[in-house]
Amino acid sequence: MDCTDPTGLADPLVASGGAFRPLSFERWLPVGPSGHELLALSNATVFWIQSRPTFQVRHFFSTSDAHFVGAWLNDNGSLLLVDSPRRRKPRWLEVAPDAALLRDVVMEGLQQAAHAVSYGECVYVLAADHPSIGVFDARSLSLRRKLELPAAAHSLAIGPTVMFVLLQSGSPAGSTSAPSSLDQSSGDARCDVLVLERHSRRSTQLWRGVANTCGPLAAHGGDLLLLDRANAEVRRIPASRLTQQAGHKLAVLSPTASVLWRCEQPCYPTGLAIAHGFVYVSLAPGSTGRPGASVIEIDLIGNTSTAEQQELPHPPTLLLSPSYLARAEYKPMPLYEKLLRRKQGRWRGSANNHRELSELRTTPRMARVRSPQPFSMLGAVDIEALRAAVLSRWDVVWEKARDSSGVKHDYNFLFPGLQGITNTFPGLQNAKLLFSGAHVGYHGVSPGLLSKMSTSSSHASCETCLLFPLWRKLAPQVLPLLDEVLYNRLGMRNLSRFVWRVQLNRMPKGAAIKPHVDQGNYASLSHRVHIPLIVPRCVRFEQLKNAHSPEEGWREIPMKESEAFEVNNKIKHQVIQSGPYERITLIIDVAEQPCERYVEISEGCRGWNDPNCVTDFDVNPDDGVEPFDLHLTSGAIACTLSFPSGAQARASHVTTHVEAHLPHATSGDE
Repeated sequence: MDCTDPTGLADPLVASGGAFRPLSFERWLPVGPSGHELLALSNATVFWIQSRPTFQVRHFFSTSDAHFVGAWLNDNGSLLLVDSPRRRKPRWLEVAPDAALLRDVVMEGLQQAAHAVSYGECVYVLAADHPSIGVFDARSLSLRRKLELPAAAHSLAIGPTVMFVLLQSGSPAGSTSAPSSLDQSSGDARCDVLVLERHSRRSTQLWRGVANTCGPLAAHGGDLLLLDRANAEVRRIPASRLTQQAGHKLAVLSPTASVLWRCEQPCYPTGLAIAHGFVYVSLAPGSTGRPGASVIEIDLIGNTSTAEQQELPHPPTLLLSPSYLARAEYKPMPLYEKLLRRKQGRWRGSANNHRELSELRTTPRMARVRSPQPFSMLGAVDIEALRAAVLSRWDVVWEKARDSSGVKHDYNFLFPGLQGITNTFPGLQNAKLLFSGAHVGYHGVSPGLLSKMSTSSSHASCETCLLFPLWRKLAPQVLPLLDEVLYNRLGMRNLSRFVWRVQLNRMPKGAAIKPHVDQGNYASLSHRVHIPLIVPRCVRFEQLKNAHSPEEGWREIPMKESEAFEVNNKIKHQVIQSGPYERITLIIDVAEQPCERYVEISEGCRGWNDPNCVTDFDVNPDDGVEPFDLHLTSGAIACTLSFPSGAQARASHVTTHVEAHLPHATSGDE
């Protein structure tokens, strides 16, 4: 590790048998009829297992000629099943909470499926007939891409930066079952763990011989639990200590898998899952002398069975943990909390102008005195396309200006308020796609009135949004992320004029973001959303716990690759870069009121005096043309940057008022 001050927050790790989610979410929705149950998949039947306070089994769904290899809960609460029958192509089955079949869709791109894990907006399906992983859209079920593997895989666990893929070689010695179709050679059996960088798909290490046979995985406390079926053991792999991420590389130590539990009697384990702090192992008929299938509960601490072995109606091939199936409920952070000020030990409404006072008066009384929420996690998103686009255009995105004054795409010369930001953000590089400022070319208002508006409160209306050349280059990759986070998760509608800012920030070696509070219209009137694209462990994003008691110190905000989050940027914050690796983040500001007008800036703009700076000006809702549209249809996103006829003629208004009344814009990175 080359970091002097690495992050202290562990990475999430998701496997079907159990998910480790150390990041903060607003609220987890209940799983199963009782709210916290195991889901058991057999060859043709799906049933819920309630282990506590009393043991119960509830039949849920069954179909003929099926072989279920994975499942997850959809946004609407329906269950998506991955069925891979032996004589037919795999298919998706969507089942409603009342067990009604909603969809039956043939899976594209794969002939056989071995295992499936849902992570964020994607489902990762291991192919059984070819060494590859199919990455599917969890909503549309369409294939997004395929990842090639060096050998056929059995199961996997997924984190923000890496994937752990189990590879089975050979035939298990003394195995009670026929050799798996995944066996790649005869002889001694061995289960290996392949560590892949999730976004670059580069193999970083192969851990050989962690078990005799590969079985289901469960994540617990950052470690992996593996069911070794041939030896009837549950093994613990210290994944959190074996992978110490530093920038784009992983230093992986030698694996040391320890035995957590071993069945002392003849056992034939099939499934593994974690719930209520216990490990549950399903056993095939004939285990421990019982004629039917059963499940056993194991204490994670004492490594012993803690309850009587319970009978099951069907032998499960896979157990799914409630921590894996759980769905987070996402909500935008209340904007009025940015207006709260602490007085006499209590949080109260304190406004600087009439707009803030009006907003506070419409909020619930109890909400006015609660402590403002510092941040909110919004879950993993698929950053693959944008990350690849930025890396492939690295020299274009971060091209230096000819006069070496900064990055060409920051366009700070158009915003006088940004000229001095290098003192707060030394070494930070910024590339603007969409950026807002107050009163840019506000024609139709007399210069005298405009001057008064410009010098009054920074929270006045008349926000203007500028579209920059980089938007046209990256919009196809950016718009799906806006659609997923803002529309699908936060439920924001009619977004085509409400997104005020979209920008990329780069923190190379030696860069820093000093303690500050964001200022300007966007800071108080919009939601600040981060989508990290490249984040080494050398970067710490911190927020002051209490502005009135600095001695209480800082809290770290989770910044993990692909894990989106909203942050209250009116609370003092800082970013520490203590290593030699890059950090790239997409930053979005979305308001609850629209931009008044749009200006499109040309590629060669040199300043507001440049007659070629503005391509089009003043896109007005009355013209019936929107600057860009989000979520026209599910799964199909249109990116249109059209301007109405006559807009070019109105661009002459820019030179009339902009020169005297330049935009009141401030940046504020985080």
